[in-house]
Amino acid sequence: TEGGGVSRYDGKSFTNFTEKEGLSNNTVYSMLEDKSGNLWFGTNGGGVSRYDGKSFTNYTEKEGLSNNAVLNLLQDKAGNIWFGTRKGLSKASAMHLAKLAEKIDKVKSANTNTNTEKKSENNKSVEEEMANLFYNYGYNDGFLGLNCRRNSVLQDSKGRIWWGTDVLTCYTPE
Repeated sequence: TEGGGVSRYDGKSFTNFTEKEGLSNNTVYSMLEDKSGNLWFGTNGGGVSRYDGKSFTNYTEKEGLSNNAVLNLLQDKAGNIWFGTRKGLSKASAMHLAKLAEKIDKVKSANTNTNTEKKSENNKSVEEEMANLFYNYGYNDGFLGLNCRRNSVLQDSKGRIWWGTDVLTCYTPE
């Protein structure tokens, strides 16, 4: 979208989601539904938003994303989610995503109707828990096309992941 947020159609009517409802930025470049049914929205300047069907959780450079302009998204066969940005590539492993989702759910339920800082069971803030969520790839890792293009990523039948960037880039997961 170009500033209008995202819309959901339930078979009868449309519901619009914008920054007012928790989306990180109203300009959405890419979308993904993960294997757990969460919706991910890559935005122009707001990082990425994860919608669990009830609320949004936003991830930005502050949490380790390589850049806040997320132009493409892919969940690979192993369950990792890849974020193609204007300044490289970020990956959130399936293991980290599962742990983080569990902690966020616990924090949300524990902090319902309170104004206290959101803490997990081990007294770390959700922000502290998110600190190691992303691994970023760049030139030093062999990712030569730092400027990812909108919706130009796929995983082929052999498991290789292809990105459209300044140069066509292929990665073969181990």
